[in-house]
Amino acid sequence: MAVKTLQARLHCEPKKLEALWRTHEIFNERLKDMLSLLFRMRRGECGRSPDESELYREIALFITGCPANNAPYLLNSVCIRNWVPTTARKIKAIVSRSSGELIKGTEESWVTRAAQLSAKGHLLFDKREVFGGLTPAMAQVIVREAAAYLSSYESHVRRWERKHEQWLGEKAAWEAEPEHQLYLASRPRFTAFEAGIGGRLTERRHRWAQYLTWLSQNPELAAWRGGLATINPIGEEGRKRIAHAPRWRKAQVEAEEFFKLNPELKDLDALHGYYERKFVRRRKTKRHIDGFDHKPTFTQPEALVHPHWYLFNGPQTKPAGYRKLILPKSSKQAGSIELSLMTCDKNDPNDTAWVPFRFHGDCRMSNFRSVVVTSKIKSGGKRGQTKEKEGYEMYDPALKTWRPAEIKGARLIFTVKGKRPRAAYLYFTIKTKNTPFSEAARNIEWSETGKTFEFGKPCQTKLVPKGLVTCAAHIGALDCVYATLAVGDGSTPHIIRQRNLWIEQIEATGQHVGRRHRGPTLAHLASHKTGLSRRRSQMGRIPRGETAHEGLQSHITNMAKDRYRQQARRIFDFALNVEGVGDPRAGKSYPRADVLILESMENLIPNVERKRGVNKALVAFNRAHLVSHLKEIVAEAGVMIFEISPVGTSQVCSRCGALGRPYSVRRRSKDHPVAITFGPAEPLFACPSCHYRANSSHNASVNLHQRFYSDQAIESFITYLRQPVERKLENLRRIEAELISPIAGPLSLYEMHGIKIG
Repeated sequence: MAVKTLQARLHCEPKKLEALWRTHEIFNERLKDMLSLLFRMRRGECGRSPDESELYREIALFITGCPANNAPYLLNSVCIRNWVPTTARKIKAIVSRSSGELIKGTEESWVTRAAQLSAKGHLLFDKREVFGGLTPAMAQVIVREAAAYLSSYESHVRRWERKHEQWLGEKAAWEAEPEHQLYLASRPRFTAFEAGIGGRLTERRHRWAQYLTWLSQNPELAAWRGGLATINPIGEEGRKRIAHAPRWRKAQVEAEEFFKLNPELKDLDALHGYYERKFVRRRKTKRHIDGFDHKPTFTQPEALVHPHWYLFNGPQTKPAGYRKLILPKSSKQAGSIELSLMTCDKNDPNDTAWVPFRFHGDCRMSNFRSVVVTSKIKSGGKRGQTKEKEGYEMYDPALKTWRPAEIKGARLIFTVKGKRPRAAYLYFTIKTKNTPFSEAARNIEWSETGKTFEFGKPCQTKLVPKGLVTCAAHIGALDCVYATLAVGDGSTPHIIRQRNLWIEQIEATGQHVGRRHRGPTLAHLASHKTGLSRRRSQMGRIPRGETAHEGLQSHITNMAKDRYRQQARRIFDFALNVEGVGDPRAGKSYPRADVLILESMENLIPNVERKRGVNKALVAFNRAHLVSHLKEIVAEAGVMIFEISPVGTSQVCSRCGALGRPYSVRRRSKDHPVAITFGPAEPLFACPSCHYRANSSHNASVNLHQRFYSDQAIESFITYLRQPVERKLENLRRIEAELISPIAGPLSLYEMHGIKIG
């Protein structure tokens, strides 16, 4: 089941906009009151006797421990007469006991007692008095949202408590080790020195001019493990290295030379740095009193400062919050809807009415059509009979088919400027059924090999059926994705299509309408982020609740989001052949993929793939969001996803399986001639065994297919990794020498690329 949200902007006259805003304000005010009531019930502050207080506490715990949709019915046990508890006995919840233990199951004790009090008329509050004047839908939503809000807060607190307890255990275990206790004995001297420095402390102590001087003036620190209390000064060679270092590296080089000659101080400094980062954590602005993360705080809703957006129930929910929804038939047409609102009648401030609105929404709204859905009744006296209701279908342009869809509630959200609403939006929740997997994908079987991994999990191998179509996407670090399509014969993939998927855009305005150009690169985003950091550093203190350069930050976020979504859509279109590209050899269109093979995100981003000006965090952001978004849209289309480790896929030949070398043909500088440069992330690939030459990304993509069928595809690289460092370097030099050797003749890389030696 896929869940989406579609935005629609309401056409509002001032009076209608005021009614929407009043509905929003009343909802937040009543939601705050309901949260206060649930908190009082949980703390045992409600009831005329200790027994009733304990009963109300159990009810509140049960309400927040079960799905929020059950909250309105369960709360009726304390606010209406003659409450019927039949359904309550079937509801399951996760209840936290006073000991902290979480118990999952139904609750019989409070249900019977609550029903008895309700029959006698002993109520905590009268529902008609508390929710009087509200629309029926709003009363239900207030209770439901309050239960969900409080339940979410409790889950955050429980997660924090678990992590805090684990952190305290790690700290106690670390401090209990004998060597660490020796450091803790010297720690007060570090603390006194850092306090005397003043200013804001950072983790880069080596850059403090006073730090190395202070260590040199305290030789007794070198004897912290019982050794000699001596400090070895930096020698002549070290001074020369410091003098020749760039200005921005002088402090770092000086620290390296100092600790190279004083290993005892180096170990002491390493322990001090680890303890500061892991357990003291001075740099965290919000933290617990013992140094851990700050405990989650509960923020009460407020219409303007901390708004909680109101949700209009869909027509399928009783009572409904909106009705008479008419979707637009094209992107240029407007739709219409009626909303149940709290109007602004001066004679009756709590007056409610159905108010019609027109809206312009997401262009995808025109892909829906109304249908009649037939279903069976699952309970009651008419169980087993069929009933008809209005439903929707959504046209999927990629699959070229109509898919069942359900339009749920609509959340009301405002854009606020100057403490007044400027525009109102509805965000519709759409649920669509995922397309089932193909028969070939469902026939993939797993069998145990009899071996086990180091952690005890049994090894399994795949049994792949014949005719399975796989698409492998090698994700580049910066700008492109290389995708290949293959058809398998049960043991080997056969490549039938390949494509380099660059991000590109077509200019719609300006002097060159229709011209293609590359979209925003990571280097472009990095330059914007650098400019944003520079501007913010030139500002003073930002007032609380405001954000500096919010427009530029939003622009950067939107560019990054647009970038990975475009790339995910290109991979999706290639895998499913949305464009209907034909295979000239077969005389028909390429088949759609049954399986999409992606690179696992673990250890995926080596430093060698980074480009100057593009930091590791930005590359990680791009890849992580690309893969997560791709998983969503591909699973919705009925394509099975496999994640495979990319280790070695760029270093092993996809034809013979031997160890090869990526390389490039370029100038190292203006003064140097064109030469062959070898490296782990170069754009070209060469194999010394079978003399295969290819695009490095293409070779990696094909190896992903090979690894999907068998883990033996990169056995040569695994063997290489197990060798000592000296042996690794020797093998790499041998491979590079074979590739550029003049003896190879036309197969030499210099000969092939027309590069003259000498």
